[in-house]
Amino acid sequence: MDGSVQKERNRLRVTVQLINVGDGVLRWAETFDEKVMNVFQVEDSISGRVAAAVKKKLTRSDRRVWAKRYTSIAEAHEAYLTGRYFFAKQTKKT
Repeated sequence: MDGSVQKERNRLRVTVQLINVGDGVLRWAETFDEKVMNVFQVEDSISGRVAAAVKKKLTRSDRRVWAKRYTSIAEAHEAYLTGRYFFAKQTKKT
């Protein structure tokens, strides 16, 4: 998942893309425009809409993979994500 956030006065535009890392194909993209009154409400609204939209695009196999919980230890999960980031970064160089 990739995206960007732009803000002008009390307006917020969030663009979100779901890209298949295996082949680089864009699976889904959407732009959300919100009036910012409460940043937490905006975050909840957009994240809920992104989750609902992405869920519709996932195959049954994708859903099984995303439903798996490998750890409940936040530090372990963060270390895993950091490792994946650096692995992907190194892979792109070669």
